[in-house]
Amino acid sequence: MKNSQSPNTIIQNLQNKDSIIKTEAFSKIKILGDSFGQEKFREEVLPYLINCIDIEDEKSTMEITKNLNTIIECIGGRKFINTMFPLIEVIFHCDDLDVRNELIENLKNIFSTIKFHEIEKEVINLINKLYDSDEINLNYSCLDLISITFEKFRKENNKNEILEILDDFICSDDTMIKVKFAKILKNIINFLKKEDIEDYFNKLIQEESDSIRINLIDSIISLKNIKNIFDYIFFIQDSIEKLSDDESWRTRLSVAQKFTSLLSFIPLLNSNDYKLFLIETLFNLINDDESEVKSSICNSLESCTKVFCKENEYNKILIKLKDLCYDNCVYVRESLAQNLLSLCPIIDKVKFQNYILPIFILLIKDSELNVRMILMNNLYKLNVRNKLLIEDKSFFEDILPFIKEIAKSEKWRLRAEILNIIPVFSNIININSFSENLSDLCFDLLNDPVFEIRKKMSSNLVKIFENINDKNFRLKIIEKLKEMSNSENYLIRNTVNFVILEFLNNKKNLDFVENNLIDLIINLSKDKVANIRYNTVIIMKKISKISRNKKINDMIKNRLKELQKDTDIEVIYALNDK
Repeated sequence: MKNSQSPNTIIQNLQNKDSIIKTEAFSKIKILGDSFGQEKFREEVLPYLINCIDIEDEKSTMEITKNLNTIIECIGGRKFINTMFPLIEVIFHCDDLDVRNELIENLKNIFSTIKFHEIEKEVINLINKLYDSDEINLNYSCLDLISITFEKFRKENNKNEILEILDDFICSDDTMIKVKFAKILKNIINFLKKEDIEDYFNKLIQEESDSIRINLIDSIISLKNIKNIFDYIFFIQDSIEKLSDDESWRTRLSVAQKFTSLLSFIPLLNSNDYKLFLIETLFNLINDDESEVKSSICNSLESCTKVFCKENEYNKILIKLKDLCYDNCVYVRESLAQNLLSLCPIIDKVKFQNYILPIFILLIKDSELNVRMILMNNLYKLNVRNKLLIEDKSFFEDILPFIKEIAKSEKWRLRAEILNIIPVFSNIININSFSENLSDLCFDLLNDPVFEIRKKMSSNLVKIFENINDKNFRLKIIEKLKEMSNSENYLIRNTVNFVILEFLNNKKNLDFVENNLIDLIINLSKDKVANIRYNTVIIMKKISKISRNKKINDMIKNRLKELQKDTDIEVIYALNDK
């Protein structure tokens, strides 16, 4: 049997028509390099590799493309990279987009690690070959190659030659060529003259196809790195205005999706006019006719509020958000619900009360359950600083019906959603409000027929206990746990164990357990259900490890000794487990 790793076998397999065998052979080029040496590899193996490439076989062509760096090592390093251009040219002829993209990405990395001026001639020749081709894919690749090399050219005549190619492409009758042009413009825009930038934009922005225009916003954003940016302020504003007011909703959407990036110009331009311009643009996008635009711009609200919250003109944005509550598209209302409360840690109390709270009240009454759930799951964004803002009764009058509705849902997964919300309330409302409105709901969920809900609520109850330092609430916990420990349902009795275990996960809660629940634990250790006794054993052993109370330790010790006579194997195991 032939050794598949031998150089001779690899050379034979490179010409195999079977794609799998050919691909595997290309993955072992390093073996050929080690076998033949650098000079022989350059002179004999490299031309052979080129002849073996089957551009219609995408897998094997992708494999050799991924191995360009390995080939560079085999030919003797980057100083001989000029010998690889025939290979690169052949790979460019592959119709598969993934292969060509992989090639461009590899060339970008390679060109960044060499002295580009030493291969400038080879690169410009390759660009011209791709440009002169009648194959549209090669024209696309020409633009891709320009996008990763334009800034590196030193010779003025080469730059001018590329500019001529760009001038020709932008006047092409082929729409997809212009789409590609618009896509790569962001990579070269900082190295073009101002008059060229304006000329390209003026031509592309007037194109009928919005597939061209939707790519222009990225080029605008790239201008933040250009020198003398103050010279471009009017051009930047004019371009943003045209794109954000474009007749195509997809073009307007491109602006909405990248709106946060447009904020980065504010410190660079130091222009109040630009800031006010962006506020006006934001207002128009919120007021857009297209749902996707409105939904997308909501994702920029937090960033915009951080920048604009002190501007009087921004109040009209906060006012306008209320209109989105009535939008016919549920995705718009969902996006607003997702982002609304992100504004709360940023704005002041007055703006919260005047603008955000009324919107919150409207959304919590939304006809779509998911809108309400999204809003509720973002309540944690109402941080401690906002705690004083939502102590009024009207807030609870609006929100409580929804919480109780979900808590009583027949769908247990919906009831489970409430579990993520209740602990948040203990952080953002006053003690009396929580005790009066939500404490009973907590204990109802502890008695839920679904284990996952009881277990999660056990953890949440302890979180609330730690958040609310209230004597009455703590007394209620003790009362309810004792009541549950006497339940006829053994699952509810066992839930008491889960709650106590959660308390013991924080040593600060030990005093509460020792002072109020130790008798309850002892009683549960006598339960007729073995699994309940098993869990109380775990609880008592945990207390004995951390408690310094001699009386309680003696009580636990005696009870554990009594349990050594238990007839259940799991209880005995828990007793002896260290």
